[in-house]
Amino acid sequence: MSSGTGSAPPSVLPVHGFVLAGGRSSRMGRDKALLRFKGRPMVEIAVERLRSFCAAVSIVGEREDLAGFGPVVRGERAGAGPAAGLEAGLRASAGAWAMFTPVDVPLVPEDLLRRWAEAVLAREGAGGRLSFLRAAGEPHPVMCLLHREC
Repeated sequence: MSSGTGSAPPSVLPVHGFVLAGGRSSRMGRDKALLRFKGRPMVEIAVERLRSFCAAVSIVGEREDLAGFGPVVRGERAGAGPAAGLEAGLRASAGAWAMFTPVDVPLVPEDLLRRWAEAVLAREGAGGRLSFLRAAGEPHPVMCLLHREC
């Protein structure tokens, strides 16, 4: 038995995390998923962030070249935008809850996403089946937590 005073590691939540990486990066002019931020591809940062608290993590998109970063889920409606990615993720979700985050938001703190997921899961019995992140009062519906029954 350990007598250490260290805190227990954070628990894994019953949430399947999905990184949305299906866009064409047309406004950026180059691939966002593999674009380096602080020396690392943004897809790697996004996957690692979700792995810190999600029971499973996948990448949604038509991108087999991203399979080295995690399992890739292909949608049925290529080129149909983020809603197609949400649909594909919900169909592939290994659990009741799926968290979606775009590949190109490397500065969103892991602890914010974890606390958001914990709050949504804590009120699950209240009938809520979806939640989206708000920042500065503005909704960001692509950053969402959806229940499989949505």
